Amino acid sequence: MVGISIRPSGLFSVFRPRVPDAKSPEHVQRSLLFFGVLVHIDDIKHNLGPKWGPFAEELRIRLEPITLTPHTEISDTMLYNATDEIIDQTKSWKEADEVMCYLKKVSGTIVANVAVPTDWRVKADLLATFHRMYDRLQREGVKTENTYVEGVSSSQGFMEVPVWFGTCRMPSGSQSSEAYFGTERADEVTVGVTRVSIPDTDNVAQMHSTLPYLWFHDNFRPVKSKRSVVLMKCIGMNDYILRHHMSRYQIHMQQHAHGHGVAARESCIYVHGFNSKFVHAARKMALCGYKMHVDAPLFMFSWPSYQAVDRYNADEGNAMWAVPHFVDFLTRVLTEFKLEKVHLIGHSMGSRVILYALARLRPDLLPEGSAKLGRLVLAAPDFDLGEFYLMQKDLSQMLEQINIYSSANDQALHVSKRIHGGHPRLGEFPSNPGTRPWHLPFAETVDLIDATGLDRSVIGHGYVFSHAGVLQDACEFLRDGIPAERRPTLRATALPGGFRYYTFQGVSEAPSAIETEMGDMEESLDGDEDE
Repeated sequence: MVGISIRPSGLFSVFRPRVPDAKSPEHVQRSLLFFGVLVHIDDIKHNLGPKWGPFAEELRIRLEPITLTPHTEISDTMLYNATDEIIDQTKSWKEADEVMCYLKKVSGTIVANVAVPTDWRVKADLLATFHRMYDRLQREGVKTENTYVEGVSSSQGFMEVPVWFGTCRMPSGSQSSEAYFGTERADEVTVGVTRVSIPDTDNVAQMHSTLPYLWFHDNFRPVKSKRSVVLMKCIGMNDYILRHHMSRYQIHMQQHAHGHGVAARESCIYVHGFNSKFVHAARKMALCGYKMHVDAPLFMFSWPSYQAVDRYNADEGNAMWAVPHFVDFLTRVLTEFKLEKVHLIGHSMGSRVILYALARLRPDLLPEGSAKLGRLVLAAPDFDLGEFYLMQKDLSQMLEQINIYSSANDQALHVSKRIHGGHPRLGEFPSNPGTRPWHLPFAETVDLIDATGLDRSVIGHGYVFSHAGVLQDACEFLRDGIPAERRPTLRATALPGGFRYYTFQGVSEAPSAIETEMGDMEESLDGDEDE
């Protein structure tokens, strides 16, 4: 714990006393805490110990926008937001928050009458403080370059993958990153980024000298969970900071051109399904991003699932309620981030959110220069087959290609079929393909892929994430856009009347440990396996 003495941090040159506005006690308190954090940054570092590196890197990410913005374009609001980012960051880490609690007790004696400045001369000093802090964080935080050490087994290392999010869930009140967002509806979409740690089983660190933007390799992640795929941090942010990081992808890609398929001016958005936690969605999208290995922003959209197998109807209502929110989020991604193309992946009920959002979206009315819609993966889609037949013509005009992954052993969709009057679901592979109601051919841009038999779990609903071959096929399709007819692991079957589908050939039926872990999430009935 910190002592009562003040340790000069070297981050600022001088305090400039100022009479605070008595009408703004929150402003005064914020100012005191902000300057108190600067004074006690070394105490925070001491309290954090080995966690200082990740803490410093997270704070660097928060401060980067204001340090890279030209001084003439920086507003008072941006300055206040930057001070709030420092305070929020400190509060979100337990060891650092101990320092904050101390500062609240003694704030009146630390920097009395000091407030966030309003005149330009003092603003310049404050900006210089931000720059000095940013430079220090760059030196002491997790390194952005690949730090793989020759001779260290990649199986001991972990890759931290950023997944940017939009969610219409309310915060739960928990300070835990994994439980930060709950099950209640929010009035608007919150944006931010999660950081998910994944075992580097594909040797990404060893094979690439430069990693994608904000990816980090760590050989020494503490074992804090029985899970190998762990959500490390969940960071909320405002739209300005999010736009800044989207622009940084372009710069990073130009400086470190690598990867193939999806480029920095493309993106992918994942929408989860029924009975899903926010953390589940982050872990699944991070795994997809890790398998794709692209220098491009990876997004997820999380709607307020009740996270319980017996709340199907309630989840269905929330999923439909979330459609306008997803339309808004998708529109922002298409129009605000200077992207060229956006791909989509929906699992289970999340496919419904995507398809109904696309039915509402009017790409022709988007501003000039907006991104185009690219490829769509529907993974075990809980969607009415007949309704999809009616929509596919319009969808084919909006999207480049659509891949549907289905299984005859999907017990979750068998239940959904009974709930919906016996009408077949799009993700249920038929027992007699080519016969009614599976007799009509899909559009030329739509490929149906049969994964029956590859998921050995009881429910059989999470095979796209729990089977290595299916996951790899879906990720390569999103990354490279190669049609099913040209992918060597798929075999085409064409039936009289034009009905066509594909089956897997030559893929291992044994999932890796990571895929098994992801599949376990689908098997959990109480939603508490992450605790």
